[in-house]
Amino acid sequence: MIKFIRHPDKNPNCTECPVKFRKITNAKEALLSETTQSDGKSIFRSNPTVLTTKNYHRLVEESNDLWIIMVYENVKSNHFNDKFAGVFDEVCLKYKGIVKFGVVEVVNHSNLLHYLPYKFQFFPNVISYQQGEGELFPNIDSFTVASNNWYIINNF
Repeated sequence: MIKFIRHPDKNPNCTECPVKFRKITNAKEALLSETTQSDGKSIFRSNPTVLTTKNYHRLVEESNDLWIIMVYENVKSNHFNDKFAGVFDEVCLKYKGIVKFGVVEVVNHSNLLHYLPYKFQFFPNVISYQQGEGELFPNIDSFTVASNNWYIINNF
């Protein structure tokens, strides 16, 4: 059974509406505080394209460009994010004119996971995608800019 909650501004005589809306607002703020950085800024300084269900098909699947996509779970308990975001940023800044870079944040865009060529159990992951072909980067634990793990970019 779906129960609709009346908006307090549109129902000034409703005494329970403000209480229920306050609970919803507090729950939303708690979820958002868990999924954002403490300063509210992106973990990526290179400003990669944020991929969502609304833009993924048009930007990635319909293009001929090679995309490098980091799929990550931006929660404070995932300590791998900063490490991989730093490496991803370095590669993005170095090859931004040659390759397209995108990020998928799975907490807020979990529906997009159905369109990706791989199914993930752990995050972060990095994949490449071009014209219907995807490839998962192996050994993400040892990624560095100097390593040959970025072979798709280095052999481009």
